[in-house]
Amino acid sequence: MTPANAEAIHPMSPSQRGMLFDALSAPAAGIHIEQSVIRLRGDVDTNAFAGAWRALIRTHAALRTSFLWTDVEEPLQVVSQDVTFDVEIIETDLDRYLADDRRRGFDMSTAPLMRVALLRDGLGESNDWTCVWTHHHILLDGWCVPLLVRDLLAAYDALRDGNEPALRAPRPYSDYIAWLRDQDLRAAESLWRDSLENITRPTALGRETTASRDLRSAISFGECRAAFSVAETTALRATARRQHLPLNIVVQGAWAALLMHYSGDAKVVFGATIAGRPEELTGVESMIGLFINTIPVAVALDRSLPMNAWLRELHAAQAARERFGYVAAGQVHEWSAVPPSLPLFESLLVFENFPSGALASRHLTLDVAASRAVGANTRYPLNHIIEPGEVLSLCAVHDRARLANAASILADLQFVLRLFVSMPSIELRAVLDALRGRTVPEVTKPPSTTNGGTPKNGTEAQLLSAWRDVLGTDIGTRDNLFEHGGHSLVATRIAARLPGVPLRAIFEYPTVESLAAHLQPSMSVAPPIVPCEERGAVSFAQERLWFLDQLEPGSAAYNVQGALRVSDADVEALEHAITEIVRRHEILRTNFRDVDGRPVAFVREPFAIRIRRFDGDYETLAREELLRPFDLANDPLLRVALAGDVLIVTMHHIITDGWSNSIFLRELAEGTAGVHAGWQGGGSPPEAAARDAAAPA
Repeated sequence: MTPANAEAIHPMSPSQRGMLFDALSAPAAGIHIEQSVIRLRGDVDTNAFAGAWRALIRTHAALRTSFLWTDVEEPLQVVSQDVTFDVEIIETDLDRYLADDRRRGFDMSTAPLMRVALLRDGLGESNDWTCVWTHHHILLDGWCVPLLVRDLLAAYDALRDGNEPALRAPRPYSDYIAWLRDQDLRAAESLWRDSLENITRPTALGRETTASRDLRSAISFGECRAAFSVAETTALRATARRQHLPLNIVVQGAWAALLMHYSGDAKVVFGATIAGRPEELTGVESMIGLFINTIPVAVALDRSLPMNAWLRELHAAQAARERFGYVAAGQVHEWSAVPPSLPLFESLLVFENFPSGALASRHLTLDVAASRAVGANTRYPLNHIIEPGEVLSLCAVHDRARLANAASILADLQFVLRLFVSMPSIELRAVLDALRGRTVPEVTKPPSTTNGGTPKNGTEAQLLSAWRDVLGTDIGTRDNLFEHGGHSLVATRIAARLPGVPLRAIFEYPTVESLAAHLQPSMSVAPPIVPCEERGAVSFAQERLWFLDQLEPGSAAYNVQGALRVSDADVEALEHAITEIVRRHEILRTNFRDVDGRPVAFVREPFAIRIRRFDGDYETLAREELLRPFDLANDPLLRVALAGDVLIVTMHHIITDGWSNSIFLRELAEGTAGVHAGWQGGGSPPEAAARDAAAPA
């Protein structure tokens, strides 16, 4: 059912799905909530300022987007036609407002997922205003901020001049979603498996200790800052330029060297955000939406290499990784040897670029230099936010429950960067030797979230078995999936093992106990598919379609459809004929399931086809059937429906192609005539040569 006021409905990108799961699994943690604090100079017309924000929202669909995850097979993003929005005028202390505002969070199902407040008592004098713009990171990334600010100033000027804003909408974000479907997951898998080879656990951030108290409910993030001087920043940039290295690669290398020192590992892994905007997508530079992705950076230690040569190797490897940076983080995790119950990495490095100085229009000046951003919290214990500018600023956002203070870590990071400036060709062994005298931070082990619980009935036992198989850990019926390494793809894998259990139910009831209570007695868990003894290999085309379905589960993009007019339709005869066709052609009884990260074909035993009867017109029926997704692991990948005298046959492209469709429809016509003539199946109908409906080549 289409939500009221919906302008468009689209699948979500992998990054969006990950953020939605994070937000809903820990709604009180303030995860992925961004706050921008902007000082406004001049005579501010608050009515025009509010009107400019409304014009911005009308122009950019991303700002009217919310998310739908109930009563759908896969979470979706919904663009509303219009939303109600106003700017709040607040009389309170800025820091108090920021803390209260973050705690408010957002209802992810209701647009807009942003709010704006104006405060008198803020950064500046009483005749200036401080604007706080809060939004959920799922809507957009840092690249979008200057684009939106430019439009905001243009709209404000127009309204101050007594005119209606005339903003131009960029290319829609849905075009990027479509681009994602066409990407090569096989090549991506090969690269990520090679990159993460021999990584079996997340790299430790220091010497691990056991918590002296229960920290499960103490979700609290601290922030430490450090900065280089103007002279040091200039020297660091110049050194990187002479070595033909981007500054972000130098910082990545410095953090990798520190992790090697802290953990003692010869190969370390951490996360890094990438812009994620594909150059081949025309107009991508002006699109508004979430393109960034977090990818793992795995770095091996070669003590004999000079640091500059090692950094050049890191740069080349990072360029290769970024080519496949569109893959969901959860999918990359599954391609690694790190168990699903553990995170792939525990630290994240974010390299930000924001405009500096004042952004001005004829009627308003935004003093960015006197402003600041309060970044989004993440689920990682340590987040490095690097802010390049006249001075290079370092910010460590850390989970206080795991890492009490990150100041020493920032000092160590500065130490390594200064070593690089003074001796770019210093050997890595000398870098690590120089670090020996520095204190390794203490990091509290992740608190136990095990609540235990044993199955009380058969449904719980079946659910728990699927939970344990996918997670690879011994959890109980009261343990929360998302506190034990669960994410969107893990939930999808569990749903694939439980025919009859929709993904949305696992999302909303993340413990075995709560899910079983939800399922009984309204529905039950269907028995798993019992495959034939032979499990078939899949063709290249089938493997590609399967991977695309993993990238966008629940998509109907690869449904194909045919229609046949049947006068004086005998439904029973049609069902009999189609059942015989399905019996003869194994491909029509085939499902595709995940076995160790690869698709494997399972052939069902022959089954009876039942035709759906529809009272409306056939065009409505055809549209409905074409838009209904298939579950490649569990559903019969063929559906038949009838409206009047028009028979609609819908299949997934993974079991058919255009040639095969024509064979199916011809055999159906012949088979129906054969039934009327007294044929009872078991071979070909009269005057029909059985031809195998070949799988797509």
